Amino acid sequence: MKFKERLKTRKFWSNAFFYLFVVLMLFPSSRKAIQVQIVRISSFAPSLNNNSSHHEKIAEGDWSMKLLTENGDIIDLEDLRNKSLFVNIWATWCPPCIAEMPSINELFLEMNNMNFALISREPIEKLKSFKQSRGYNFPVFQMMSASPERLSRSNSIPATYILSADGKLLLEHQGAKNWSSNKFIKELLPFI
Repeated sequence: MKFKERLKTRKFWSNAFFYLFVVLMLFPSSRKAIQVQIVRISSFAPSLNNNSSHHEKIAEGDWSMKLLTENGDIIDLEDLRNKSLFVNIWATWCPPCIAEMPSINELFLEMNNMNFALISREPIEKLKSFKQSRGYNFPVFQMMSASPERLSRSNSIPATYILSADGKLLLEHQGAKNWSSNKFIKELLPFI
């Protein structure tokens, strides 16, 4: 079979894309971008209905953790529990974390009656730079103390926790999700 004829076959193109994919995965800069896109494509909306901790009440003080704000102030995570709270533990180097950020930003812009705390162990200047370079609006915080027992049960990131205004744990999830899906927002609204 001549080269021009092989160019027209499906097998030729699938092999070419496979080899291109393998080559791109060898380079860290392109590997991270590919990983982010794969996670975005495979991330589905979370569900409050399938959560086993749905009705668990979180006591005052159980979420005490010192955080450094973008302005350089130190606050306690408990200070943000005056209304519903979205907590996300993440890192700038984590492809699944990066993949879910656009949907978290959309949820942040949609939910005026909810506090957001995107928490990382990385320096606040690095977090601010990351956030600004991507045009995100949500607040980022640097963890300044040990995390509460509830937040340190898993070493996985991203890890997301949603508390209702009355202190019930609505959702606890490890891994990336599409937080801004219409389905999820409709499930969340009655608790906000």
